Amino acid sequence: MHVKEVDGTFSLPLDFLQFRKLSELQEFCVILESKPKDALLCMSASLHKVFFEKLGDESFDDFVKINIRLHNYPESVIALKNLKAAYIDRLVYVRGTVVKVSTVKPLVMQMDFACTKCGTSITRDFPDGKFSPPPICKLHGCKCRTFNPIRSTARLIDFQKIRW
Repeated sequence: MHVKEVDGTFSLPLDFLQFRKLSELQEFCVILESKPKDALLCMSASLHKVFFEKLGDESFDDFVKINIRLHNYPESVIALKNLKAAYIDRLVYVRGTVVKVSTVKPLVMQMDFACTKCGTSITRDFPDGKFSPPPICKLHGCKCRTFNPIRSTARLIDFQKIRW
């Protein structure tokens, strides 16, 4: 197993069946299947700690995240066309053919807005990516409805549409 770096992103490909055979922590495999996001983040943090201690400060940045890329998980193989909302937050192994993809675009997940009247900063979350300024200023007595986005505070993720 080797950590790979592509354009500053670190990842570790991990064969799920091999990991399950070698792992003495069967509880962890159960958690990996029931709460994959938490389990993969724990694995990533553990891997980061091991590499940071092994390579030292000068070779491995303290803020680098290592993404775990699982493969060979036959228990939950589903066709891409059958991937539905019911599989959100579940560990699945997807099989299919991608026909078309859009370009990768930034999607705003959170941003601060400044009230044009009093200057109060209001943070808005956009979990579904739908961008909307605050309806009204939170400051007692202001009640202004005009806001300027503070673009430097935007928290973005990469977003891409895939057609199969």
